[in-house]
Amino acid sequence: MRHAPARVAILINNTYVADARAWKTAVSLGRAGYHVTVIARWGPGLATTEQLDHHTVTRIRQPEVLRWLPSPSLPETGDDPSGRTGGLRRRLRDTVGRGVQALRYLRMSRAWTKIIASQVDGFDVWQAESVITLSQAVALRRHFGGLVVYDANDIDSEAGRMARLPGPWKQLLRRHERRLARAADAVGTVSDPYAQILERILGRPVDAVVRNAAVVEDLEAEATADEVERSDRFVRQFE
Repeated sequence: MRHAPARVAILINNTYVADARAWKTAVSLGRAGYHVTVIARWGPGLATTEQLDHHTVTRIRQPEVLRWLPSPSLPETGDDPSGRTGGLRRRLRDTVGRGVQALRYLRMSRAWTKIIASQVDGFDVWQAESVITLSQAVALRRHFGGLVVYDANDIDSEAGRMARLPGPWKQLLRRHERRLARAADAVGTVSDPYAQILERILGRPVDAVVRNAAVVEDLEAEATADEVERSDRFVRQFE
């Protein structure tokens, strides 16, 4: 008996207007016969539902929780004044402020997951692209069943301004990601160097490397040297 194509949900924490990797993944899976839905964040002027190339997009408004609490920004280089005032500001932001930020993140993630669960049906695979959507994928698997795939396309604790978080908060972020990643059914990433780093950070094997490349029309064609070129520019800082 032939099985029906698997239903795949790709969870992303953006509006899906410039996410090239998610688009290539959705199109590739759709052309291979899977039923693919990208679940994205809604933004002003964007459609809540779209039919694109071999896949569907569903945008869901991200709830605003605890709006009355202050929201400290992630650290920027040189954004605090020097001297006693700057030191006090940093201490408050890196203790009380970060605690508030973590509480808001947890509340938002849980509330957004409940809204998603109320607006979509179950899927066979829940694919997450970040630590935020990974927590949603694990929760949605618990609610609907299916498998969780973590497409770790970045080193979240070392990406952008996250890299300048105080050490204890960065360690909390890593422990949170590690716990969720170990609960996933599979983990993938973008290159072999990233896989080596992630295996150390997450404490589990990376199951697949899917490189960023153009969508291939001929699935039987051999990859060129340029398409499989590897970079190790981030490895040294973790050795």
